[in-house]
Amino acid sequence: MKIGALQIGSVRGNKEENLLNVEKYLKSKEIDLLVLPELFSTGYFIEEEERIRLAEKVPEGTTTQKLIELSIKYSVYIVGAIIEKENENLYITAVVTGPEGYIGKHRKRNLTSSELKIYTRGEDSLVFDIKGIKVGVIICFEGWFPESVRALTKQGAQIIAHTALISSSKTYGIMKTRAIENDSYIVIANSPDYEEIGKEKIEFRGESQIIDNNGDILIKGNKTEGIIYTEILEFPSSYKKLPDSDNLLDEIFIYRED
Repeated sequence: MKIGALQIGSVRGNKEENLLNVEKYLKSKEIDLLVLPELFSTGYFIEEEERIRLAEKVPEGTTTQKLIELSIKYSVYIVGAIIEKENENLYITAVVTGPEGYIGKHRKRNLTSSELKIYTRGEDSLVFDIKGIKVGVIICFEGWFPESVRALTKQGAQIIAHTALISSSKTYGIMKTRAIENDSYIVIANSPDYEEIGKEKIEFRGESQIIDNNGDILIKGNKTEGIIYTEILEFPSSYKKLPDSDNLLDEIFIYRED
């Protein structure tokens, strides 16, 4: 399986231009699974009224429908986080699409203090079957919590798709640990751009990367836009192993709550 990350910035509030940018890069590569940055279609720093306008239902909304179209057109599975609305609630939601159409979604569970003022927490951690491989999804800040990936490991995840906006170098070290302790490949998609609103500005590092289950970086982006990808011939078993344990899942489940 060819797995990759699309490292792009976003034009704030302009879904059409941002989705055209995704397709521009898709045209240049044949790839099986592609992870996009967090809030790639709208940008992250958005005023309240504009945020409500840009939020969309899943899967009926503009972004999800366009990703379905691209998945079918280019025979690719896509994971990327958008702003979802359901009733009166807003969520940061990763949607998963493929050549067969809409596959599912994951709502961000671990929210930063500023995000908690805007968004509602998700409640589930889900694994999706993609070409016979179990793929789990986390969104940005969730990567800082061992529990986020462990919940996916318990379901046999072999790849973790990490749709993110990363400004701290610490995150990459943390994700190498997640790869090792969960015997999983991790695909991190980050923006190489910056965003600002009022006096607040945040610069994202780029450096999207694919980490193998030994914690080794297979490929890494820099500060320019583009797709990074690699071909994986064999994935770790969904039963999982560590150097001194043939069944990681057995060891995890001794900590289950009664």
